[in-house]
Amino acid sequence: MSRILLGIHAHIRYDGYLEKEKKEAEKLLTYKKLKIPSILFEKKISGLRLEIQQKLALHKPEDIAQAQLISGMTPAAISILIFQIKIIEKRKLNEKNKLNYSNIN
Repeated sequence: MSRILLGIHAHIRYDGYLEKEKKEAEKLLTYKKLKIPSILFEKKISGLRLEIQQKLALHKPEDIAQAQLISGMTPAAISILIFQIKIIEKRKLNEKNKLNYSNIN
């Protein structure tokens, strides 16, 4: 096969993978400054390896950008961390709304 055909073949074959990686990188850039609540260092995080949880508790990164620098931290672990932060933020918002509603009545 010619070099051009090999290039086209590689582009077709890996295009989906490259697009997925591009979206993952964009997501990480979006969440780079997302603050990590200290409560996450105190509880077991479902889906994260014990080694990663121990490193998070040891280093206590302030945000996702710092967490990415921890050795062994994978894109999947960062995604789980972001997901857990969003759950905590949603719970806090719900509690705040309940308090505001109860103060009205």
